[in-house]
Amino acid sequence: MSNITYIIAPIILSAILSFSLAVTLNFIYQKKLWSHDAKIVIWQLFFFSLIILSANIRLVRNNPLSVLFILTATGILATTIASLGKKSFFPFAKPSPTNKLITSGPYKIVRHPFYFATLLFCMAFVITKPLLIVFLFALMYILDKKANIEEGHLQERYEQYRQYQKSTKKLIPFLY
Repeated sequence: MSNITYIIAPIILSAILSFSLAVTLNFIYQKKLWSHDAKIVIWQLFFFSLIILSANIRLVRNNPLSVLFILTATGILATTIASLGKKSFFPFAKPSPTNKLITSGPYKIVRHPFYFATLLFCMAFVITKPLLIVFLFALMYILDKKANIEEGHLQERYEQYRQYQKSTKKLIPFLY
């Protein structure tokens, strides 16, 4: 296999995967496929899958730090889903009138623990192939944009959200 194949194949697979998932989300959640929210989810899926597909899985599996990142990310995801409940787990976050603001559990440390776990998971792959850092920064940019949209909805819905923003970091605990 030529070097160009190692570059092109993950890009094509990531595009197919992210577009396929976006079409599925469109049917499930009745969102317009090219709405602003849907475009952000498509880009999020694209960069996430690009990082995973571009990495060498054997290197990740044999790297103790990568394994630690994956296990930590999995734990954060599990506690985040447990904190939210199954009905609140939604790719186009907009709080329903019956939801309550959650600031405990992983939300006590970071406002978007799901995104933080996603970044940690991707770091497990980036440390084995440092060139992927470019895609990690692109994913972080997309997650930050998505978080801004979600936070606008949360500010409208919950009076106390602005105070929570002041006391809790957005994407990376203790840093940002």
